[in-house]
Amino acid sequence: MKEKILDFIKKHPLTTILLTATLLYIIWTWLPLGLIHSWNEAYYLQRVTHITQGGSYLDWRFDNPPLFVYTLTALSKIFGINETIFRLFIVFCTLTTTLTIYQIGLLLGNKKTAIISSSLFAFFPMTILFSKIIQIDMFAVMLITATFYFTLLAVKKEEKYFILAGIFLGLTALTKLPAALIFLPIIYYLFYKKTEIKHLITLIITATLVPLPWIIHVLLTKPSFLKTGATSSSNFFGLGNMHSNAPIYQLTMILLAIIVTISLILYFWKHKPKSIEQKTLIFYTMTFTFFFLILPNHEYYLLPVLPPLFIYIGLKYKKKEKWKKYKKILILFLIISIAILAARPFYEINWEEATNYVKENYPEDVTIYSTNPRVTTYYTQKETILLTKTINNTSENNTILMFTNYDKVNLENLNIMQIIKEKFILLKKIDNKIFIYGSKNLTQGET
Repeated sequence: MKEKILDFIKKHPLTTILLTATLLYIIWTWLPLGLIHSWNEAYYLQRVTHITQGGSYLDWRFDNPPLFVYTLTALSKIFGINETIFRLFIVFCTLTTTLTIYQIGLLLGNKKTAIISSSLFAFFPMTILFSKIIQIDMFAVMLITATFYFTLLAVKKEEKYFILAGIFLGLTALTKLPAALIFLPIIYYLFYKKTEIKHLITLIITATLVPLPWIIHVLLTKPSFLKTGATSSSNFFGLGNMHSNAPIYQLTMILLAIIVTISLILYFWKHKPKSIEQKTLIFYTMTFTFFFLILPNHEYYLLPVLPPLFIYIGLKYKKKEKWKKYKKILILFLIISIAILAARPFYEINWEEATNYVKENYPEDVTIYSTNPRVTTYYTQKETILLTKTINNTSENNTILMFTNYDKVNLENLNIMQIIKEKFILLKKIDNKIFIYGSKNLTQGET
């Protein structure tokens, strides 16, 4: 039996990678909105819900272009607004990216390059963690990688692929504007490959035409929409008040950005590129790395860095003497990833259960403060306020406070826990992970 399995792996490495990755990705896709980036999931679920109920994408502020939300809305027409289905769509995006990386590995190197590149990406802990979260970035990474792949095909195989490269570049821009930074390494590559200017024009025109109808639609119906922004200008460098209520998280992101940037610079300095393709992969990697350094707001800003980095490593490790080193790295990735998946039931939380408790036991006119207002708003269908020091200046009548055990670090740091203990009463603990406090009038008459 063991020999048959090993023989199958040798004969079908891509199938093995995709099947194994699928098994790892689909674990816990059925869980309710919980701890890791549940606020992101709730955000997209709310936007899709709003549209399906007759609202418009333009009713909200301009966060990102609409392709991702429209795609989820299309899925909701078939399956309804289903968290598991939406997460499985993200699984599909990640698997598609893995397949594309494999094809790029074949194009730039050989079969070993393809296996190394795609498996390192597929089993990297961060990939596995975000492969099941309803958010825009894995969708954007899929489009970025496809754009790069079709550009390579156009240069190395047939010129007709410039149109496909342009289409995917346009789709990328229609998904997330920073993702369109892939245009820089593409320009770099085409310049050094001395590509005819007509092909570059074809790519640019095609890429422009894809988002153009949406831009025209916005300008004709609600031009003010484009002037709105997801964050204030003070957050442009990621050091403003975006994480004013989570300073430890912000500090962690800044340190992560610095460490990753320095590490990659040292790595590329040690493993110097030999070809224009390798130089392009470095430029591609560092383009998105520097974006994260400038805007160290969230760790998932690093996701676009992974495909070019692992393709570069695949090109370096394709020789037989480097194969053992690759296997050690892959085993380490798998051990960490499986450990994270196995530990999830222990560190996960259940916002749904917490909000259901509030809905079932307290009046409709209750005011809710939460450290995760998007999730509590989604579940309660009632506007929730972010739990900050402002609770010290508000009425305490019919007031509920909800926060997790993990939030206590930031709440203590902001001196909010002391205010809570002085003015509110503990009503309920959900698995000792979510704490629900209430104003004293809510407990009158309770035994």
